[in-house]
Amino acid sequence: MGGRVAYDPSSHRLLPDYFPELERCDVTHTTSQREDVSEEAHDTDAAAATTATTATTRPQPTDRPLFECHSRCGCSADCASRVVQKGITLPLEVFMSATKGWSVRVLSPVRKGQFVSEYAGEVVSTEEAQRRWRDEYDRAGLNYLLVVREFIPARGATLRTNIDGTRLGNVSRFFNHSCDPNMLLFLVRVGSLIPRLAFFVCRDVAAGEELTYDYGHGSTQAADAPATRQCHCGARHCRGVLPFDPLA
Repeated sequence: MGGRVAYDPSSHRLLPDYFPELERCDVTHTTSQREDVSEEAHDTDAAAATTATTATTRPQPTDRPLFECHSRCGCSADCASRVVQKGITLPLEVFMSATKGWSVRVLSPVRKGQFVSEYAGEVVSTEEAQRRWRDEYDRAGLNYLLVVREFIPARGATLRTNIDGTRLGNVSRFFNHSCDPNMLLFLVRVGSLIPRLAFFVCRDVAAGEELTYDYGHGSTQAADAPATRQCHCGARHCRGVLPFDPLA
């Protein structure tokens, strides 16, 4: 990636205190009762009048909001709907790639749909994300700002979440792009309107294989666009350049 910055390998995100919690569920169950729990979404802006589902496994993309049980729910810590909040359980290794810089591989086989990790970092406003990119990261050759947008059809609005993993974060900041990735990114809410950005594998992954996701989620970018970087993913249908979001 280039550039150097002081880095705290924290596994937690920094959430502003003023963000409200979501309502609790009234379900009482444990891992001995592993039915797929589907509860009606609570009446919040994030729910968007759709159905909430658990995130035990996520092999396919979904446009439905995903919720996990949390500390205010009536279930125990062994609830099958508590996945992302338990953190990383797979053996992951950061290594230096010959062409892509720092990279991450998994040391044991992973089955399709299994949770890998959350993209941890500071939750910042769009204005702060733009300032950091403009004043600090662009000139230093750094880009650990992950920006996601959710469209809420019922309200005709877009919810934007900016997570900066530059100084505070975890191993996920070293996941590289691939035009043919083996992970997908899902937004999962755990007792807060702010989503957690969770990576799940979208196919079986072999031990020693690098973990990757699509930075542009299938978007394309002209090779002569500003600030482009050559893509080294090696995929058969590689797009040639890395996707780039100018934080507009």
